[in-house]
Amino acid sequence: MRALLRTAYASAFVACLALVGCTQDAQSSNALMDASPARHAVSDGAAWDDAGTDDGVPVNATDGGTDESPVVSAGAGQTIVLPTSQATLTGSVHVSAGASVASVAWSKTSGPTCTLSAPDQAQTVVTGLSAGMYVFELTATDDHGHFGTASTTVKVEAAAPPQVYATSGAGVMTLRPLGSTASQYGYVEYLPQGYDPNGTKLWPLLVFYHGAGEVGNGTSQLALIENHGPLQMINLGTLYPAAIVVAPQTTTSYWNVDAAAQFFQFAAAKYKADPKRIYLTGISLGGGITWGIGGYLPAVTALIAAELPISGNNAPGTAYYNPKIANTATLPTWAFVDYDDTTVVPTTYSDLFYTAYATYNSSTDTVRQTYPGTGAINTLHFDPATKKLVWVGGLGCRDSSGAPYPRQFLYTIYPNGGHDAWDKTYANPVVWEWLFSQHK
Repeated sequence: MRALLRTAYASAFVACLALVGCTQDAQSSNALMDASPARHAVSDGAAWDDAGTDDGVPVNATDGGTDESPVVSAGAGQTIVLPTSQATLTGSVHVSAGASVASVAWSKTSGPTCTLSAPDQAQTVVTGLSAGMYVFELTATDDHGHFGTASTTVKVEAAAPPQVYATSGAGVMTLRPLGSTASQYGYVEYLPQGYDPNGTKLWPLLVFYHGAGEVGNGTSQLALIENHGPLQMINLGTLYPAAIVVAPQTTTSYWNVDAAAQFFQFAAAKYKADPKRIYLTGISLGGGITWGIGGYLPAVTALIAAELPISGNNAPGTAYYNPKIANTATLPTWAFVDYDDTTVVPTTYSDLFYTAYATYNSSTDTVRQTYPGTGAINTLHFDPATKKLVWVGGLGCRDSSGAPYPRQFLYTIYPNGGHDAWDKTYANPVVWEWLFSQHK
């Protein structure tokens, strides 16, 4: 019986050998009739041909014949944080051996408005991004009419609320009505956690001047001051500065420069303020008085470590506060406006301070002479070596090496936003870091 089984197995083995031989002969014959390109293993497990073509895009060729669609990659998803408003999309295309890339095209399939700088290139820059989620699609077509697509995402996040100089918790905010103190104004007071009026520790002092919309009677309407600026952020819990903050309220449609300057001096004397770190900021009408106090009298300017005027309605040499550029020439200043502000037009107001500053420093430059355009945030500084007003892209107060500019007289123009340049300015930690790092 065993002998019979051995004989059967042997016969089956010989038959298999014959079949394999026939198959191998057929394969050899087919190989002579249609020689295929050699296959080469690559790290991702795909097989590419050495004869891949390159038409200006990253490309490899497969050996599957020219009837295969291009294999497209749109690159990994990205996340950026405002104020960064652009991203680079980098795609790649793999085509079959014997085929070449005829065209590539990027398109936005979802998300807010933006601009693709070179949509017909595998690598392109997308600008004008705003908060939200974007989906971009890359389509590639080869010279045989086959196409492939792939998508990628760009998530744009709003800037995180400023947490620099945050105390361990909220301080105490108090209304000080007109007549309850020696001040000529009613005002709102914020004292940081740990403040002790009888202690020895000295604190930075920030004086905030409101805009026309917050004018009140100095008593029952004091809370209007909290509608904008640092006090609003404190109420919202997005900023707890390790600093004293005081904000007076004018009862008229304008700020009187003498009274406003006296309040500044009153606050510096009343509180446990570090005399080397007293700061001034304001918005709109208050931005104008910020310029005014800073350029009013040398004795007052000498108290200020830095100022932050935003959308300010003032200009040098005018009857309105008559600020003098000579008084502010050495005062660290960073002003902010929106290009499309039609309420307080920058070319009528803030621009003139920086042109006057250039003239004061023996420069013939004007602010708009080399302004790069309205499509992005731009910041201006003065280069004392070349005596030039220099524009740089973005919102920054340092050079490419990270060092502060030699003259801290900065001017940022946002591309849009109307009259309200203050919300985005006060929400930026870079601004607070710059302000509180200045000292006498």
